[in-house]
Amino acid sequence: MSTFNIGSGTLEVTSDNGTIVEGTFSFEGFNVQDQTTKVITNGSFKATIDQ
Repeated sequence: MSTFNIGSGTLEVTSDNGTIVEGTFSFEGFNVQDQTTKVITNGSFKATIDQ
């Protein structure tokens, strides 16, 4: 999460059955401590929805 406008990214939900949501993401992140940039191109997630 960023509180600054320092990059861009995408998040795509590929499945949501009301209990589990899955998808992919990509973004460019910036580390202010060492001034480096890292590109994440093939991220994925799977999360259970608490009800």
